[in-house]
Amino acid sequence: MKQFIFYLLFFPLPLLAQEYVDILKIGYSNTSEAKFKDTNQSTSINTYNAVVTIPVELNSKHALLTGIDLSSQNLWLSPEYNQSTTLYNTLLKVGLATTYTEKWSSTFVLLPKMASDYKTISGADFNFGVYAIAKLKKSEYFKFRFGLYASTEFFGIFTTPIIGAYYLSPNKRFEMDASLPITANLNYKFGKAAVGIDYFA
Repeated sequence: MKQFIFYLLFFPLPLLAQEYVDILKIGYSNTSEAKFKDTNQSTSINTYNAVVTIPVELNSKHALLTGIDLSSQNLWLSPEYNQSTTLYNTLLKVGLATTYTEKWSSTFVLLPKMASDYKTISGADFNFGVYAIAKLKKSEYFKFRFGLYASTEFFGIFTTPIIGAYYLSPNKRFEMDASLPITANLNYKFGKAAVGIDYFA
């Protein structure tokens, strides 16, 4: 056992990794005063989320995208209902990333989702979404993207066009990754540490 630990610590291991995918993201947010409609009362909303993304390279032009997003929101549903409720979202991701040429690529992801309090689960708790993006590589540091997100929701079908970009500064310290109006990510590296802002609609 001591030899194994010695070799593990002092001999490098060949590893394969992708710099551009966050395998695991964990987050927390708090909204202190979300107002109820037509009242002066409000509720706080505590949100916890975890996102796991596992890309599997199939060949030089195709990668299978898999993963799961988990989130919970704790809030009051109504000012008359004097008790907090926790609502959960579970979203599976299954998709394909394809490279067509040196400049053009695309991503297509199916997004089945369950949103519930997990106490009583019915068919009404399930929704289905799709995310389709085309990407144009303008330079080593800049990519432009456009596409569509669509999903069934409790209120009907929701669709939104997506426009965005990815930029990495030549010194690799500043990184911007945006797919508006859904997500945006800005990061700046200080050596091995980084600070940033993350937006998710």
